[in-house]
Amino acid sequence: MTESAIFDRQQFWQFSFEFYQQDNIEEACLKLQDDFDLNINVILFLLWYSTHAQKVISTKQVEGLLDAISVADERVQEFRQFRKTFLAKVSHQEVADMHDVRQALLDTELTLESKVQHVIIEYANEHLILPGNVEPIVEHPIELDFVAHENLDIYCRYLHPETCREIFQAQQDLINTLIHFPFKELAA
Repeated sequence: MTESAIFDRQQFWQFSFEFYQQDNIEEACLKLQDDFDLNINVILFLLWYSTHAQKVISTKQVEGLLDAISVADERVQEFRQFRKTFLAKVSHQEVADMHDVRQALLDTELTLESKVQHVIIEYANEHLILPGNVEPIVEHPIELDFVAHENLDIYCRYLHPETCREIFQAQQDLINTLIHFPFKELAA
């Protein structure tokens, strides 16, 4: 991190990409997205923020973050719906034969997701202040567990105060993986 301690878009993208590939993370994230309408990019950011800022985000900051990404995220939702509708209309054999088309649709959705992450980082750099030269807190798993839980709970309670307990297990899977995530390898 630089002396100004701004959030780095590429570091967040790389963390998101590699973290999402860890065992059970895709499944946990998709459950939170599909069953509770939580945004995977926001979830990943809150986990990444927990490791870098070492502090709990406020409800007002969550609200501001969601407002900031609303337009870009709407584009992702529209495209995702188009992709699902399109693929649902073709037969299994056609989908298998259309691997290039399916991959192009997924790549386009991923590009739109990266735009949401860009907006998240812009918001974070403007509204979420980092202490200088912060390294991920992997040496302190109990502190990371607490901060990550609090950040995810604040996001959950903001959107779905009545269902937070149901979301707890998926959150726990994410946080357990975060605590054991190989940050040192990521930095290399």
